[in-house]
Amino acid sequence: MNVKERIDKELNMIYMDENLKKRIRSSCSKKKSYKLLTSIAASLAIIVLAGGTAFAGYYALSRITVNEEETPELSQMYAVDAESINGNIDEYGMSDKDYSDYESIKREIGIPLLDTELSQNNPYMRGHIMTDNKDFAIITVDNYVLGDTSNYIYNSEEERYFYNSGEEYTSSVSLSIDIMLSKEQEVNGWTVDYLGMYKFVESYISDQGYKVNILEDQTDENVRDYVSEKCAVFVKDGIRYTLKGRIPLESMKEIINSLKY
Repeated sequence: MNVKERIDKELNMIYMDENLKKRIRSSCSKKKSYKLLTSIAASLAIIVLAGGTAFAGYYALSRITVNEEETPELSQMYAVDAESINGNIDEYGMSDKDYSDYESIKREIGIPLLDTELSQNNPYMRGHIMTDNKDFAIITVDNYVLGDTSNYIYNSEEERYFYNSGEEYTSSVSLSIDIMLSKEQEVNGWTVDYLGMYKFVESYISDQGYKVNILEDQTDENVRDYVSEKCAVFVKDGIRYTLKGRIPLESMKEIINSLKY
């Protein structure tokens, strides 16, 4: 099954208007924009935008659901002032741009973003911004925290790194950031629905004082040496952050507690 067929199969399980489906397919068909959908083969995590154009009124909340069940409410998202991104513009008015490090993203977006010393001196990051420069911006950073993974080799055909798992980190940890840019987006909300093998694990308060929701993929307990993928989601100063990786829960909490401006 090719990528388009996978996307069509998953989208048929969810009610969306055709404009939204076209934008998601368009984003996934381009290598530079594929990060709008993550882990298609394992368990689809669709980011649904309720923007101020074709998406107006689609959702009324900015909530996180797991297989249509709501997780505990996080802090409120709200619109922030960010710089426009002069990237490649597609037929739907979406601008996307690649980056080799997180510092360049922070400078270009022009707003304070959380970061951790655990991500420093890392030459293997693959950053990306997708935005309409009006209602929303999505930042993704692959290989944000490496932990004890090793032997990174870049595959130019797939435009990503392959690497060896460590004893603690089965995978590197990725970062995604959802930013509202307009009052229209704020009113309409921004919902994320994790579908498939994900389950809600817990909510807790980080050392910095914000609520964090932890999700993980569900696996057969009989699978030997398997480390589930953890997703940590929280909102700080109106901006939603998601950390994702196959690492122990305590290691994920360590990263979260190290985040600061």
